[in-house]
Amino acid sequence: MIRSLFIFVAVFISFCSCGLYNLGYVEAAAGLLLQPYVDMMNNKLYTLDILHVTEMNGQKYTLHNVYVVSGDRVYEKNITTLNNTEMAHEILYIGDRRYDLSGYSRMEKGKRKFHGNQVGYIKGMYFSFAQSNIYYLLGGLFQENKLAYCKVYSGSGQEDIRGKILQYEDYVPENDMGNQKSRYYFDQGQLVACVVLQNFQYEGKKLSNRDVITFKQFVPAVDESLLTIPEGVKQIEQESVVMDEIQAGMEGSISYD
Repeated sequence: MIRSLFIFVAVFISFCSCGLYNLGYVEAAAGLLLQPYVDMMNNKLYTLDILHVTEMNGQKYTLHNVYVVSGDRVYEKNITTLNNTEMAHEILYIGDRRYDLSGYSRMEKGKRKFHGNQVGYIKGMYFSFAQSNIYYLLGGLFQENKLAYCKVYSGSGQEDIRGKILQYEDYVPENDMGNQKSRYYFDQGQLVACVVLQNFQYEGKKLSNRDVITFKQFVPAVDESLLTIPEGVKQIEQESVVMDEIQAGMEGSISYD
């Protein structure tokens, strides 16, 4: 499992590097059905709740991600399930401040309960999709005016999915880089799923991935309570520990708000 994930990351990084180098900055293009969702992301006011299942050479991996975005405030929740136990990691970004909420609070009946009266943050940690596999897989959604890596609209149609006719739009990487195809599915104009097919070679072996991303919620509305630190909770700036040029944790308190 670890080796498979390593292979995926290695191929992802090499593909993105190749794309950035060869493509330069290109004009992006989205289809009529996906364009409202592209606009929603560019307006930076939305709630995105997705379930992501990867089939990699016979093995399955499941991830559940939630993003609540309002300008430069972003709530991110990553949920993993292991041995029927669900574990959630919650992060809040406010400007360049990154709060690891998991270490300071928990959710009870939809409300956040802090363990104490303080929360730590690291400065200089802006939120970005750009380094995530979500950005790589859902490139059609990230159609800003100019973008170094994007997927462009290539056609549309209808498909019978389990007895229900859904509309779809197909996307391919700009200049057809990477041998990857994406199909976004819509139910009466509502984005419901995306299927990404990839074929590539690694160390002389032919590999293939199939990613199915289900959109549980994607709306232009946010829960403000997820994007704020409650009054009375002291905010403590903490120093990040840098290991091999990667921000990995924190140590010590260096100032107070």
